Amino acid sequence: MKTIFAFLALLAWSTTFTEAGESKPADADNSSVHTTIQRGLEFVGKEGIAFQNKQGCITCHHAPITLWAQRDPQQLGFSIDKDALKPFEAKLLNKYANGKKGPDKNKWRHTLAAYFTLSQPDDWNPSNDKKLLAAMTYEFKAAQQKDGSWVAANQFKSQRRPKGEPHLYQTQWNILAIQRLEKHEPSLQAVREKALKYVRQAPAAKTTDTRAVRVLLEHRLGDPASTKVHLKKLLASQNKDGSWSWIAGEKSDPWATGVVLYVLSFLGDQVDAEKIKAAQSYLANTQRKDGSWLTETKMNPEKHDSDIATYFGTAWSVLGLARTAN
Repeated sequence: MKTIFAFLALLAWSTTFTEAGESKPADADNSSVHTTIQRGLEFVGKEGIAFQNKQGCITCHHAPITLWAQRDPQQLGFSIDKDALKPFEAKLLNKYANGKKGPDKNKWRHTLAAYFTLSQPDDWNPSNDKKLLAAMTYEFKAAQQKDGSWVAANQFKSQRRPKGEPHLYQTQWNILAIQRLEKHEPSLQAVREKALKYVRQAPAAKTTDTRAVRVLLEHRLGDPASTKVHLKKLLASQNKDGSWSWIAGEKSDPWATGVVLYVLSFLGDQVDAEKIKAAQSYLANTQRKDGSWLTETKMNPEKHDSDIATYFGTAWSVLGLARTAN
C-alpha cells in the first residue's frame, strides 16, 4: 500500500505539458533550481556548439541563443565551459562581421544582430570591434520596413502565430538591441523611434513571448503606466501549475515560461515573488534527464519535429531560471 501511495505522489509531483488550470506542482527549493540550471547549461552548451559546427551557417536557434543562454548565466555566477564557448563565439561574430550584407543577400541578418547584441555581457563595448558594429548598424537600417518594422526570420515567421505577430515579436527585440547599440552609433536612435511607433500602433499580441517582450520594452524605455498595464495582463495569464502557455488557455509551455521569467527578472518588486517561485517549480519539475525541456514544435507538427523548439525552450528556460534564482 505504501508503494502505491508513493507512486501516486510521484505522479502528482512530476508533470510535463500540463493543461492550463491543472493543480500546482510541488515547490522547488533554491538548491534544486540551481541544479536544474546547471544541467540545462550543460545541455545548451554541448548541443548548441555541436549543432552549429555541423551545420556551418549561422542559425538563430543554435548560435546567438546558445551564446545568450551561456553568457547571461555566467555573469550571474553559474559555471559554463568557457574554453569551449570562447572560440565558438569568436568564430560566429567574425563570420557575421565579414558576411554578405543584407537585406538582398540575407533578409534575416538583422535578427542575428539583435540576438548577438543581447547575448553579450554587461561590460561589452561594440566599439572595440568597429567592423562588427558597422555590420550590425547596416543591417538594422537596411532591413527596416517603411512602417518601422522588420520582417521576422523564417523560424519565427513560420511559427504558429497570428498574422503579422512574428514581425512584431522580432521588431520588439530589435528595439531592445538598438537601444544598447545607439550610444555607440547615435544614428540608430531614429531607427528605434520609427520602430517604436510601429509597435505601439500594432494590434494586441496573443503569443505569450511577444506579450512578455512588450513588457520589457516598455520598462526599458521608461513608460511606467504602459509597463503596468501590459504586466498585469501577462501575470493574469499564468497557469495554475506556474507555467505560461504559448497562447493563453493552451498547454503549459517551457519556451513561453522561460521568456516570461527572463522578462520578470527585470521588474523587481512589481512582481509577486510567489509567481516567480511557481514558474521555477514548474520548470524544475519538468526538466528531462539530459537537461533539456521537451517543447512542442511551433511549426506544422506534420512537417516538423520538436528538436528546434526543444532547444529554444531549453535555452529560454535556463535564461529565465538563472535570472530569477536566489
